[in-house]
Order: sequence, then C-alpha cells, then structure tokens
Amino acid sequence: MISQVNKNKTQKGTELKKVPSIKRSKGLQSAIDWVVENDATEEKDKLRHLMEATAFLENSFGANEKAYNRDYTNSHWSIDDGFLNDLVTKKDSKYDKVYNDYFAKYDAIDEDRGNLKDMLNANDEIASALSARIKYAISPDPLPDTDVDSVVDYWYKHYNANKDFTKEDINRKKDEYRKFLESKSESSTEKKQEFRDTKTKENTGHYYPMGFTGGNSNSVEELFNN
Repeated sequence: MISQVNKNKTQKGTELKKVPSIKRSKGLQSAIDWVVENDATEEKDKLRHLMEATAFLENSFGANEKAYNRDYTNSHWSIDDGFLNDLVTKKDSKYDKVYNDYFAKYDAIDEDRGNLKDMLNANDEIASALSARIKYAISPDPLPDTDVDSVVDYWYKHYNANKDFTKEDINRKKDEYRKFLESKSESSTEKKQEFRDTKTKENTGHYYPMGFTGGNSNSVEELFNN
C-alpha cells in the first residue's frame, strides 16, 4: 500500500523560526512536563526520564539546530514516515485506541489526525512529544528503570530506526547521555551565560547543553530567567 505520508517535504508551509538553543530546550522541557502530567501511567518518574533521554538522543535537547526541519523525518523528535503513516491511517483497533486516547488530550490535533503531519513538520512541541510517547506506549514492554543503560537500551529497541548501530555506537550514546546528565547536575555560577555548547565527536553535529537543569517547568523558568 502506498504510504499516505508525503515524503516530499521541500515545500514546507511552516518553517521553525530561528531561536536560540536555550529557547528550544525550554520548549522541549515544557512539552515533556505536559505529557508526563497528563499521562495515565503511575510511573511518571520513569516516563519523564525516558522522554528526556529521547529528547537528548534525538535532538540533543534542543542544542542541535540541525535536528529541526530535517527533510528525511518528521519533527525534532524524529518521527519516521512509517510510524507517522500508522498514526494517520492505521485502523487496527488495538493500536488505534491508544492513538485516540493520547491525541484526545491535545485538541489542536484534528480528530482524524489529518493535520498531524503538518504539526510535526512545524515542530509543534506537544504534538511531537505526544507522538514520541505513543511510539513507546504501543510497546509491550514496561517503562524502563531510570538508569542510563536501561533508558538508552529501551530507546534503541523501541524508538530508534537505525538498527545498524553497533555495541560501540550504543555505548557512545550512553556516554554522551551521562555527560549531559552530569552537566544538568552542575550548579551554574555563570548565569549570564545563556548556553554553552560542547560538540561531540559525532559527525552528525550533536551538542551537550551545559548548565541546563531540566526537571519541572518552574526550575526551568527559574534557571533561564536569571
């Protein structure tokens, strides 16, 4: 069956405005907070860790500008065309109920999800984070523990489309995420410095946002408004 997703994204109707990486990270954190708070799971801490890890692994938590407006996937959460086609067209009762239950939380998405693709490609934060959550929600496996090894392994098994990763690739991702978490836990003594990007060894251009504390929305606002 021919995919209903138009893979020609060269004529995008909406382009993400150029914004500082610090603003992108705040948008991501706010969307993650919203998704976690509105989720039915009782394991919200596990869900938050998984969503934050995914945001880092897919777009360096907003620090990698190249992750926005990609022409080979959808949104900065890297929703691949195959899964997007499922979200838009699948009528399997098992999964469609999951899709409906989640998308009903956000009334900006049409009931038939006809505008979902455009919203993703406009980098709508809630629509993108919800789509990422749904990709995990249809997994038969429970949410992972919050340690780095567990969340990265779970991301690779259930989310990442590149199944050519070697063990060394996965270990590198884990090391990068550990460094990111370390940077979040560091107390910032230079609050006038909005953001400090440390480039990784990857050719794709991922970055570690240094000094970003994450957590709940209040702590984010407190950090970035000082």
